[in-house]
Amino acid sequence: MNMSNLSTSQKADKPKKKWPLKTLIEIIPIIVALTAVFSYSTIKNVSNVNLVTPLEEVLGGVPIWVAGLMGPVALVGMLGMGWLIYIFSRAPITPDGSNEE
Repeated sequence: MNMSNLSTSQKADKPKKKWPLKTLIEIIPIIVALTAVFSYSTIKNVSNVNLVTPLEEVLGGVPIWVAGLMGPVALVGMLGMGWLIYIFSRAPITPDGSNEE
């Protein structure tokens, strides 16, 4: 067995590096905050839209990239709320005073 076969087999055995969940949890709020800042700076000059307006008119006043980011931001928010509901629904609950002896 020569060295080239050994090194290629070792490379194939290495697990694929993934982003840890903690990193994603730290990065997603930063992306959402930057999206909010950029969206506000773009939308703040839109003044010809009534308070209750059809969606086509509202989206017609903003750039397409802002409208495109609204969907993922809403999706991340809904997924986050669903994840929190799931986590807290599985939390162990004990009646008050059950630890007293």
